[in-house]
Amino acid sequence: MFHFPQLILLLHCTLQICKPHRVWEQDLKMPFVNVEQQDTYMCAYFQPSLLNGTAFIREILPSANRSTVHHIILKGCSHLVTKIGKPTRCGLCQTIMYAWGLDAPPLRFPLGVGYPTGLNAQIKGFELEVHYLNPVKSDHSGLRLIVTDQIQPRIAGVFLLLRGDAIIPPGVKSFPIDVSCRISSTIPITIMAIRGHAHSMGRSIIGYRLPHGHGPAQLLGRVNPQLPQAFYPLKQLHSEFDGVEVGDDDIIMARCVYDSTSKTQDVGMGPTHHDEMCNLYIMYHSSPMNSFGEQENMCASDIYGSKWKLIHESPNESVRKTLLETKSLNDSLQRSSSRSLLAADNFIASVQTTLSSENVILRDISLLGQVSGVETRVTDNGQHELIVLHRGPNTWTYNSFNEKFIYRNGAEYINTETVLHVNPVTGNVSMKWGRNMFILPHSITLSYFMDSNATNDNNLPKEQQRRRNEGAPTSVWITDVALHQVFKFDWMKWDKPSLTLGVPGKPGNNRYQFCQPSDVAISSTGDIFISDGYCNSRIVKFSSDGTYITEWSALGLSNREYHYDTVHMPVSLSQEDWASELPYPDPSYSSSVDIRGLDFKVVHSLTIIPSEDGTLEQVCAADRENAAVLCYTLNGKLIRRYGDSSLQPSVYAIHYDPVHKLIVGLTGSTYTSVVDPTSSNDNVLLPPNLFF
Repeated sequence: MFHFPQLILLLHCTLQICKPHRVWEQDLKMPFVNVEQQDTYMCAYFQPSLLNGTAFIREILPSANRSTVHHIILKGCSHLVTKIGKPTRCGLCQTIMYAWGLDAPPLRFPLGVGYPTGLNAQIKGFELEVHYLNPVKSDHSGLRLIVTDQIQPRIAGVFLLLRGDAIIPPGVKSFPIDVSCRISSTIPITIMAIRGHAHSMGRSIIGYRLPHGHGPAQLLGRVNPQLPQAFYPLKQLHSEFDGVEVGDDDIIMARCVYDSTSKTQDVGMGPTHHDEMCNLYIMYHSSPMNSFGEQENMCASDIYGSKWKLIHESPNESVRKTLLETKSLNDSLQRSSSRSLLAADNFIASVQTTLSSENVILRDISLLGQVSGVETRVTDNGQHELIVLHRGPNTWTYNSFNEKFIYRNGAEYINTETVLHVNPVTGNVSMKWGRNMFILPHSITLSYFMDSNATNDNNLPKEQQRRRNEGAPTSVWITDVALHQVFKFDWMKWDKPSLTLGVPGKPGNNRYQFCQPSDVAISSTGDIFISDGYCNSRIVKFSSDGTYITEWSALGLSNREYHYDTVHMPVSLSQEDWASELPYPDPSYSSSVDIRGLDFKVVHSLTIIPSEDGTLEQVCAADRENAAVLCYTLNGKLIRRYGDSSLQPSVYAIHYDPVHKLIVGLTGSTYTSVVDPTSSNDNVLLPPNLFF
């Protein structure tokens, strides 16, 4: 029984085939309205400027004054709107996108994040809500949107915690009101900023996350609601992290603290400035497949009130810490009131903060060479991490190899760290390694399986057992097309590989040599699959200890099999090692290699589809120049081939997503397409608007 996943193909652009992306402005402003009473609410509705396509909001610039406008709220509409630009009643739309108050500065999203809008997106219209504090004539307050047609891989969103039923008694120095609930998202979200809103009595609004509903609590930030009410990056509010990932079993909590010593009677929650409010807006980014509904992005009660015993901070202490910690924030805002929050500026409100000189900032592309591979993982504290493989000063050009696939520049090892562990929100590099180990590294793969030299759990090192049991990676695999080798590094043992396959600098097509190997995939049993590659036309399978098992071409398992050990070579090589003879010489090796049946045309990328509900585990390969994806049993039997004109001209990389049961691919096509293997006809194209 086989599981046939859906195949999603992403575009691969070059300067020759991609049109430049457009950026434009759209104003959402009140049509010069006259307001005659205090605490008047007015709304106006607008359509996205690119209605028939999909555009992404990247910046929001407010245009209002706190002397007349109490707050502005932008909501998204899931339906088309009418009465465009005319003041009318509020409440027709539900999805909160943005909120402004007390002269807050503009907002710019981090790189790769935006709000998708248009007929193919969830947001098909806008509701601009303006709460007028005082009467005003001919008011044109509102927002300016900076919009692009460039696809943003992460969508922005807002989750609101509020209390509308609480009462604040008079004469209390620090009175708390609490809110708590779970975020009902089918896909984890990453919190990037929070905004607090209260009226004149508010002194502190604090956000917490309880991982899996248990302590210790993780601080999201402390907000002073008397400061400009903007979306502040978490670290500016003294959170430990720039981004916090939240799953559907986590509890989110908010506490609002008020000073009612000047009051002589109860004050309730309400819409006027004489009432109070307790709002904590949480801004996040997530996958486009996030399934938040309009009614699921709000929490209005203290569902998990018993969990507050895990918060070891009194309301008085919360106020004291908030005032102390936000003093420098207030000073900086007064100096730089026109600067954007969440942007990549060197401003205190920047998510992507400036680092000391000994660190690397990934967003400075000049510090990287050719980036040949990227992996992701979840760290021990639940944060995401990018692992980036690059080539430093070495480049792969048309002249890098001779006609026998020998690298022309010899043992030109890269004298800089080639592997960077990066926080994807800030660009901070937490770890780097790989100096003097590689020449032209090509791919990087994380393995979550057992040690290659162990046969059972009792023989596994304790640290590796712990990592495997917790779902953490146990090793990193890297291929090098100049060395014609594959390397395995046990986790955190970056000084030398624990396993090396291939002969350094010597291409071949046999049981112990490769020719420009392109990728590695590791099965659930630890078996090693190597795509070999650029000048060979095969997938090679080894046992977890590096023993050769078999190989096959595009059509599947060949008749040629070996069952004896592969030669393992050390990673540290001198010039003498480089020039030494092969243990099994193959002097006649050239471009006229042995052809087995139907060839791959550059088998470029591999991915494993795990066994689920009795299905067989599969290994799938991207046949780059044939523009196809082929899936096999772990023993090399061809199961399925995905490929037609929609995949042209090339399929560069594939990865299986176990959460959504999708193969995600990077293709040379100039448009986005989806292949549905469950249909009766092979490779039926589904419309691209399924993405958003």
